[in-house]
Amino acid sequence: MKLELCHEIMACLPQGRTIFRYGKDHYAFYLLRRAAAGGTTVARLRHSGLGCLLEKPLVRAWLAGLGSGIIRAGDVPEPEWLADGEIYRLSLGTWGEDIDEWKRNQVSRRGASLVLHLNHNKRQHERLQEISQKTGGDPFTSCGHPEVGGNHPTLAWARLDVDLDRGEALIEELQSDRIRYVDWVVKRALRTQPKDTFYYYGAELKPEVVFNYWEQEMKRHAAIWDEAILTAALHFLQHELGIKKVFYHTFESGSVLKHISKKKPPRSIYTSLPKRFCFAETEEIPRMFAECPSWQNRPRRQKREVKFQVLVV
Repeated sequence: MKLELCHEIMACLPQGRTIFRYGKDHYAFYLLRRAAAGGTTVARLRHSGLGCLLEKPLVRAWLAGLGSGIIRAGDVPEPEWLADGEIYRLSLGTWGEDIDEWKRNQVSRRGASLVLHLNHNKRQHERLQEISQKTGGDPFTSCGHPEVGGNHPTLAWARLDVDLDRGEALIEELQSDRIRYVDWVVKRALRTQPKDTFYYYGAELKPEVVFNYWEQEMKRHAAIWDEAILTAALHFLQHELGIKKVFYHTFESGSVLKHISKKKPPRSIYTSLPKRFCFAETEEIPRMFAECPSWQNRPRRQKREVKFQVLVV
């Protein structure tokens, strides 16, 4: 997408902090609320593409207390008000300002990406400072990726390609360097004697401090970060931009169209995760590619073999 459109979207949205609350499997209620916007029934939901959501324990508990008849959006719990949610902050940014470097930036067509950040809140940052005060900085930040940093460091992000004219968007990437870095440090700490220290990118770390940070803070985020950022992205696209059709790369299409030949991302991000969210594989190509030279110039065989996943929210 054009960098100018990214900046235009960012300028039109409310400024300041945006709170987002998320807990395990809350995405099911988000999707069901959308499906029930015009009224539906349990039978219709069960035979729809969202039927698998009804088997989630928290959804089954809700259904047990629900009377028969029409289900409307107001009958479905609002995920942001569920008591077991973690509180995050959302922010927007861009990635790929130099359009000549679009292949290196791993975007599917020439241009930039709009980035939605899922950031730590104040409490999470205070716990991070237990490590930062001993190292002189945040050892888990990634300067080469679209992160916010500062007092609300980024936990995960979604790179988005948006076409407002056609009412569609493509999820280019979901990623969390921070979870991966912390996980590596925990494994390194397990191989270190309790009273010893070890170094991570110049930071001197103690095993006890690392274990405390993992157990008290990061462990629960590691269990939900992928669901949280995908739910936040879908909510942002629908609620803020009015996008109803959302495409998502398959593992194969992402590798090919983003020119990734080495260090490929975890396959589960492009397989089991979208499946849980009821994305369906499709041979339909996002219309934003229709007049895109970077797509038209690809070999015909490659275009035939590339498939996407799609969800209409």
